[in-house]
Amino acid sequence: YADEIAGDIPKSIQLTDLFVHPMEKQIDKGHQKIVFNKNSITIAGITEKSIVLNNWVKKLQQYNWVKNVTIVNYVQSDKTATAEFELKLSINA
Repeated sequence: YADEIAGDIPKSIQLTDLFVHPMEKQIDKGHQKIVFNKNSITIAGITEKSIVLNNWVKKLQQYNWVKNVTIVNYVQSDKTATAEFELKLSINA
């Protein structure tokens, strides 16, 4: 999955995180069982233009292995600032 995602990143988007099958929750120092979300990919990054992100989301949704793409977070302080985003891809099992 990661190679296809990386191959389609627009030049004006920079990824800060890419987690394939991320952990369900953070692990404490105790002896907790590690649980992974096997049907999910989490992507975070920055972009200067929301339209570029929207177009990339549409492209990601076209992969046959992607069930759904959700924009979890999008923060931009003003029109000239760089925006931070987080996406969650649900994967067809």
